Amino acid sequence: MWRLVRNINIKTKLLIGFLIIFLILLSVGIQDYFILIRYQEKKDLLISNIQSIETVKDARFRISQTMLYALKILNSNDISTLEQNWQEHGNIRVEVNASLNKLKDFSRKIGDDRFKSNKKKIENAGIEIAEDYNKNIITTITQLKNLREDILEKPVKKTKQKEDSDEGGIVYQNEETDNKANKQENNEEALKNLDEDEEDDEEEENDDDENDKTKETTNAEIIYQSQDTDSPEAPTDSIDFRQKKLNDANNYIHSTGVQIIKNLYFIEHEIEKIIKALEGDATEIVDSSRTHTITIVLSGMILSIIIALLIGNNIANPIEKLRVFIYKMGEGELPEQMLVESKDEIGNMTKGLNHLVASLRKTAEFSFEIGRGNFSSKFEPQSSKDVLGNSLIDMRKSLQEAKEEEQKRKIEDQQRTWATEGLALFGEILRQHTGNMEMLAQAIVKNIVKYLNANQSGLFVFNDKDEKAPYLNLIATYAYSRQRYMQKRIKLGEGLVGMCALEKYTIYMTDVPNEYIEIESGLGNANPNCILIVPLKMENNILGVLEMASFNEFLPHEIELVERITESIATTLSSIKISAQTADLLEQSQKQAVEMHEQEEKMRENIDMMKEKQEEAIMQRKEMRKELQKNVQEKKSLLAELEQKKKDIVQLKKELNASGIKRE
Repeated sequence: MWRLVRNINIKTKLLIGFLIIFLILLSVGIQDYFILIRYQEKKDLLISNIQSIETVKDARFRISQTMLYALKILNSNDISTLEQNWQEHGNIRVEVNASLNKLKDFSRKIGDDRFKSNKKKIENAGIEIAEDYNKNIITTITQLKNLREDILEKPVKKTKQKEDSDEGGIVYQNEETDNKANKQENNEEALKNLDEDEEDDEEEENDDDENDKTKETTNAEIIYQSQDTDSPEAPTDSIDFRQKKLNDANNYIHSTGVQIIKNLYFIEHEIEKIIKALEGDATEIVDSSRTHTITIVLSGMILSIIIALLIGNNIANPIEKLRVFIYKMGEGELPEQMLVESKDEIGNMTKGLNHLVASLRKTAEFSFEIGRGNFSSKFEPQSSKDVLGNSLIDMRKSLQEAKEEEQKRKIEDQQRTWATEGLALFGEILRQHTGNMEMLAQAIVKNIVKYLNANQSGLFVFNDKDEKAPYLNLIATYAYSRQRYMQKRIKLGEGLVGMCALEKYTIYMTDVPNEYIEIESGLGNANPNCILIVPLKMENNILGVLEMASFNEFLPHEIELVERITESIATTLSSIKISAQTADLLEQSQKQAVEMHEQEEKMRENIDMMKEKQEEAIMQRKEMRKELQKNVQEKKSLLAELEQKKKDIVQLKKELNASGIKRE
């Protein structure tokens, strides 16, 4: 059994323990849940019963108000007071019916079988109250209101006295005077009876049969009185007769109201019985829940302690052995492999640590070989996730790349030095040949071919004297074939050279067409392997094109050097062009001055006749001189900028010489 427990994994052990505890807690929770449901049901019933008692009290109060307003209708002295009391009575009637409807709804909600008898009694009492109120009291009050209204509309009546017929006289009686004593007496008697009935309600709440008899008798009296009104012998229009009918109706309202109040007390008493029973049920539920919960919780605690002790002893000892093993590894020691005693997670951890120690031994041997510089030592990581093994592989690769990077840096330093020397060389050439464009161009193509180990080169200068048809003029070549040299003029957009000038971008081709260009040598003619065409531009203004051809492909740093050299060439060509334009402008201004002088001589001969024309010519001459002076100043400023750039190039050369860089 113990061996079986040791072979179960820790997750399953903990899961079983937690499952047992969970089942205990679940049983407690389910039990408490159903207890809470039962308790909530009892609570809802209690609240409903308490609200019903309030409804009964409100109905009892409204019935009392109904009886009071019946007295007020009886004692109304005028029509307006009568109507006001009747309206108040109508509002109370609505509230009484609302309370009776609530009682009816409450009786329907009582669903417990224990309260069937209480429910039946409440329903019967409610039905009896509704019938008494709506069929008897309301009807009687309506008759009372009509009788009182009739009396108030005809206050003085004429009565024939049979006994005094001999005298032949007619007696008139004042009805209002005769009714005062009766009203006061009836009011006091009704209020006194109401108070006495309310005190005796609780003692007479079970007299249902007696109430039925009283109600039948009262109904009979009302019927008898209504029949008396139709008797030809009764003096229906006499004050005494109508007053008697009012008093009888009021007494009936009072007696019926008292009976309704007794029934309401009876309903309240039945509801209180239900409330006491529900309170006992709720107390019993709480006590039972407390007992069961304490029992289950104590049992669960004891069982949890037992499970915790069993699982702890099965896990703690093997983990302590693992802790000692891992502590030795943390100090850098590679201990001997441990014996695997179980098949759970701890046994798997033991296997993993044994495998880790073996892997660390192989890694240590590989690290020792790398430290000796043996990058060819064989080593395979344990897996793609072997951080240490892959790190060592990456370290070996990084050391190899470091060597290659060092060689690459040396080559880049050589290239930078070569480019710096090239810029200094061509800066010196540009400074030496600023006066003659043809000599400058020839020196550039010759030296650039030699410096780049190319085979051919040609320099084209942009000529825009004819603004409608600008073109590129070939002014210097090196090792060009005769056929290529004959094509001195190239239009913009024509061929590769024209396209380079038009687009203002460098063109580098390694797939050269067979008929594009040939390189002549003592052994014959051959097509070059690559062509480099670079525009000479300054501030996006094209000044020319440099074309080069070679059997060897140009490297990126060589193309970059040519582009930088062409920028300096473009600056120099621009200054030469500006100088030439300035000289042309000066020569033109001198010719204009001579012409103007000759015109002045002619104008002097005709000074008397052409005085006005002479003045205009003088003004034109002044304006032209200002324009020429302005042009001269602009050209001088450009020459100053060019001189400054030449000084910068000289300064650069001095700095290069000072740094010890020698030119080939």
